[in-house]
Amino acid sequence: MAVPRPPAFISRQVVDGRYYFGELTPPPDTPVAVACAGCEDCAADYRMVRRYFRYHALEFIDNGQWRLRMAERTVVLGPGSVFAYGPAGGYRLEALGGSPLRKYFVDFSGRQAGQLMRRHGIPGDRPVSLHQPARMREV
Repeated sequence: MAVPRPPAFISRQVVDGRYYFGELTPPPDTPVAVACAGCEDCAADYRMVRRYFRYHALEFIDNGQWRLRMAERTVVLGPGSVFAYGPAGGYRLEALGGSPLRKYFVDFSGRQAGQLMRRHGIPGDRPVSLHQPARMREV
């Protein structure tokens, strides 16, 4: 049985990836839907540049060191860092080193997705560090 090719927005710079694909294109009246989620062990030369992304996304850095450029700001991320982005803004993420270079993500769609993230304190313009990153891994 052939394995379907992942959508084009999934990076090809992944050594090992595990994914869930849900409603990639939900009906327009859908409040919130999980489009996809995944865990990626990334290649040492991983680099993602997004000028636009159709979903609202949340990424959790589990391991490694990364450079994130977002909203004219550049920061170095390490384990426990979380950042969000969406249709309103782009970003650039580059692996700096570490092993494995692992990150998790979840992408949301729907007419209330952005509002829901803001209401729950998920900033869309700057990363935050979790006080208990092991709990996020468990989730």
